[in-house]
Amino acid sequence: MVFQKGDAVIIQFPFTDLTVAKARPAIVVSSTTYHETEPDLILAALTTNLAAAAAPVDYILKDWAAAGLRHPSALKPLLFTLDPALVLHRVGVLTWRDLAEVDRRLRRAMGLTATVLEDVLTEVDFTRQSPATVQALAEKSVAAVRDFSVKGDGGVAPGRLLTLLSGR
Repeated sequence: MVFQKGDAVIIQFPFTDLTVAKARPAIVVSSTTYHETEPDLILAALTTNLAAAAAPVDYILKDWAAAGLRHPSALKPLLFTLDPALVLHRVGVLTWRDLAEVDRRLRRAMGLTATVLEDVLTEVDFTRQSPATVQALAEKSVAAVRDFSVKGDGGVAPGRLLTLLSGR
């Protein structure tokens, strides 16, 4: 079976001391790009112990039932690789909003938020994003340029924004 990012799967999950394993849910977090060259899946652990999911990197799934999970579940950013043949079965797929939040929590857990904006600028085709998202990004960017300009930061050019907006 071919797995995709966001698939909810059941696997034999080893405890951290490797003495025992138990059938547990996990989320496929590896991308299509990763799957094109690597044979294994990258998975993130899920737990039904919601009280234990209190860290800023944890996330309680909003749409756990829609993902095919039998119980309310939360992401614990415990990452591991697994041969796809060891997946017991696929139970469903995370909703878009849960997968987006899982991505955010994983970036936070791995300290990847500092460079995410540079990645967005080089890797994202803004014409394929929702107009509301592009508008929100533009508004935040313009506000930051204004603030930098007020502080006298020479690294910004507010006049360039006016030129772009006027279509010249």
